Amino acid sequence: MTSTHQSTYWQDTLAGAPIALEVVTDRPRPRTMTEPPRSRPVRLPDGMPADRYAFGLAAFQLLVSRWSGQRDVVVIGSVDSVRLPLRTRISSVAAFGDLVRQVRQTVAEAHARAGELRGMPAPTQLGFQLSGGPPAGEDLTLVLTPGRERIVYRPELFDDDTIDAMAAAFTRLWGQVLAEPDAPLYTVDCLAPGQRDELVHARNATAMEYPHAEQGMHQLVEDRVDRCPDAVAARCADESMTYRELDARANRLARHLISLGVVRETPVCVMLDRSLDLLVALLGVLKAGGCYVPLDPSYPAQRLSAMASQTGARILLTRSDLAGNAPAGAGSTVCLDVERDAIAARSAERPAVPTSPDQLAYVIFTSGSTGHPKGVMVPHRGVVHYLAWCGWAYQAEEGSGAPVHSPLSFDLTVTGLFLPLVYGKTVTLVPESEHPVVGLSTRLGEAPDFTFVKLTPAHLNALAQCLPDPLDVSARGSRWLVVGGEQLTAEHLALWREHAPETMIVNEYGPTETSVACVADCRPAGEVTTSPVPVGRPFWNTRIYLVDDELNLVAPGVPGELLIGGVGVTRGYWGRPALTAEKFIPNPFGPGRLYRTGDIVRYLPDSRLEFVARIDRQVKVRGYRVELGEIEARLAEFPGVRQTVVLLKNQQLACYLESDQKINRRDVQRFLRGRLPDYMIPERVTTLAEFPLTPNAKIDHTKLP
Repeated sequence: MTSTHQSTYWQDTLAGAPIALEVVTDRPRPRTMTEPPRSRPVRLPDGMPADRYAFGLAAFQLLVSRWSGQRDVVVIGSVDSVRLPLRTRISSVAAFGDLVRQVRQTVAEAHARAGELRGMPAPTQLGFQLSGGPPAGEDLTLVLTPGRERIVYRPELFDDDTIDAMAAAFTRLWGQVLAEPDAPLYTVDCLAPGQRDELVHARNATAMEYPHAEQGMHQLVEDRVDRCPDAVAARCADESMTYRELDARANRLARHLISLGVVRETPVCVMLDRSLDLLVALLGVLKAGGCYVPLDPSYPAQRLSAMASQTGARILLTRSDLAGNAPAGAGSTVCLDVERDAIAARSAERPAVPTSPDQLAYVIFTSGSTGHPKGVMVPHRGVVHYLAWCGWAYQAEEGSGAPVHSPLSFDLTVTGLFLPLVYGKTVTLVPESEHPVVGLSTRLGEAPDFTFVKLTPAHLNALAQCLPDPLDVSARGSRWLVVGGEQLTAEHLALWREHAPETMIVNEYGPTETSVACVADCRPAGEVTTSPVPVGRPFWNTRIYLVDDELNLVAPGVPGELLIGGVGVTRGYWGRPALTAEKFIPNPFGPGRLYRTGDIVRYLPDSRLEFVARIDRQVKVRGYRVELGEIEARLAEFPGVRQTVVLLKNQQLACYLESDQKINRRDVQRFLRGRLPDYMIPERVTTLAEFPLTPNAKIDHTKLP
């Protein structure tokens, strides 16, 4: 931004200013723009400020700040026919009158130093002038000539409707700050009339009645037991179990748990591998009225103990071969193989335990930013709603069911375990003795009529490498590939796009705190050609809002934090009331509560959502604020790259690329220089054939070299 040829004043004034202002455009910027600029009128309300220039520039910079998501705004202002870069840092807690005084001082100082300016060392997308000749070619210029107020813009970038919306928003903003100049800036509404209703109501018109809304998860399975008792409910290796057998075994276990003191919402730890016993244990806990707490036997003992002790669980369900890893604080240990005869002696009748849809079904632990895992309390209602939506969207009545290859501690597994059972299909469990992805590939070859397969993007890469022949993907597949857990790119789906383009791809998004998932994008593999793949639109009965730091709605296309409301929002964190109050907030736009995801997303022009970055992945590089996710998104466009990770190591940006080919560092840097400012170009580039993964098949950043 600065130049050694500039005076000290201009170097200091523009040091660290943004290279570009991310005002949302309707189309990508072409290499050249040849069409003549257009203009749309701006109608200002009655009343005139004393200093029209400073007032108008302050209002314009505030509008641009809100419509770009940036607090540091540079506008090329014409002052007495001299074009000067005018920089304003906008504080949301300041009053508009303070902003006007700040702008007035900036204009006066810049005009006094105009003779020292060499060239235009600033972004030139935005212009502002009161009068004079035509704008000098900025993307967007506000002209406040009295009686001829207008926005002049480049038609290659903006549609008329977009500029009209911006003009209407400016009119509203002008009226507000003229009437209340001492109001804090965060209270100023910078949306156009109609945009608020669109964002609050029209895009959240998702109300839908769904089946079994007042039932518990286990009761949905019981309904299927009554309808198809002799169908195969589950199989694992050489073992299988009918719905009748599953129900009877779960009923006996439930009665055994009740005899041990399990009542409504009693937490019961379940530490089992993928096996028929796992399904029996989960249903047994739910039938007894308890909530299950999944513990992965592969986790370190310290982490397992932290999870168990947080919930105060009184019982641990496991097997004798796994009991050696039983955590302290998990209560009495029930080894299903050791106590098999005692459990089998119980009645196979269903216990008469009432279940409320708002009763807890499970408590699942996720990583905490403080280093301590936090237990998300998930009621039956949210999961039943999720399963109902999935059953409709994924056509769960068709096909043979689903394979399960992921651990129970990952809520992605809930879909594969329960959705087939709710629809009378078969759960096919990949034994722990097999590599999960190799086992998945084998099952897909044995039963290509699976209804769906649930997996992460990393699983897709590994699965593609397991196929002996790329052409096998059409035979070793399923009707639906449901992908979640991390950002999905078109490169992940290259094999399916080429050899099985009719396979339906679901990019499923949702934090554990919203009952597995709540937003999805569904398209055939052949249509997934660009990266990143959008996360889509909300499920039934789900409300979403994109907001800035002050919980103001952001304009369409502007990145904002995603807030989620609706049926799927969970109760909060077990034993963490302060954290629950921080993350689950009253809905400022309507009834109910909202979950603050910490995810930055934006609306695409077709109203689908696109994931941008995590709030907590923002770092400082050479004094600049950098979203690591933004660099990763650009790297995902590099040919041959499947996945990307960018980290800050020793105050240097380091990027990791998963690819089958060795990628030259200079090629990557050259590629990024046309897309990002210099300070966002990684200095280290490492290519890996395969990223290291956590037990939940997410990228393990701690193991990257």
